Amino acid sequence: MELGLTGKLAIICAGSKGLGRACALELAREGVHIGLCGRDTSAIEDTCNSIAEINGDGALGVVADVSLPADIDAFIDETEQGFGQSIDIVIWNGGGPPPGSLLTLPPDVLRAGLAQHMEAPLHLFKRTLPGMRSRGFGRIIAITSIAAKQPMQAIGVSTASRAGLHGILKSLASEVASDGVTVNAVLPSNILTDRLRALANSQATEDMSEDAVLALMAGANPSNRLGSPAEFAAAVAFLASERASYITGVSLAVDGGDCRALF
Repeated sequence: MELGLTGKLAIICAGSKGLGRACALELAREGVHIGLCGRDTSAIEDTCNSIAEINGDGALGVVADVSLPADIDAFIDETEQGFGQSIDIVIWNGGGPPPGSLLTLPPDVLRAGLAQHMEAPLHLFKRTLPGMRSRGFGRIIAITSIAAKQPMQAIGVSTASRAGLHGILKSLASEVASDGVTVNAVLPSNILTDRLRALANSQATEDMSEDAVLALMAGANPSNRLGSPAEFAAAVAFLASERASYITGVSLAVDGGDCRALF
């Protein structure tokens, strides 16, 4: 399927590892210019080198913490100046808050989660949406969590903060749809990443290893397996494409059927 993305410019937050990296690689295969950021210099270099094997040119990597508005601004400016064009596609992504119940985690953890998953992405969207609207094309795609639809006690702050982000996305989707800009969320669950391994490790005991916890997660999924980052990235690439121009305000679960919610 021709996705119509050749020559577009995408920025991918936290794009050097995990789901962000998978999205960067998939979009590069579709001919998209890639700007990515992360906090680990070696991981950024490794991902840029992997992209170079795909497109021959690599990607522009920036060291940035996407929870900080100043770092977001620098990431946007360096990417647009580096490629000499404006951003067409924004992939919001960020690490999850610490696991735990909302009843036991300290208030500063909740405040940090809200700043990271609501305030920071909104700042990013406000910086990039005006240009997209003026050009008549744009894609905002937020990587969130299935917890935004199906709350999880074990990750209370992630559930609350990402649900708030979904409210922002839904509101923006209606506001910019007539300008050719779509705003969607993609919700992972049971995708085998370092984040999932960390969650499994937090649930491991002397009698149950991390791998055993992962096996239980796979067995509890209707698909009877864990998903791959590449499968997740394929869904993101489709939403970024010309083919998905009439899809906006959607929260798409990529979870093997894990979420039992109707909507």
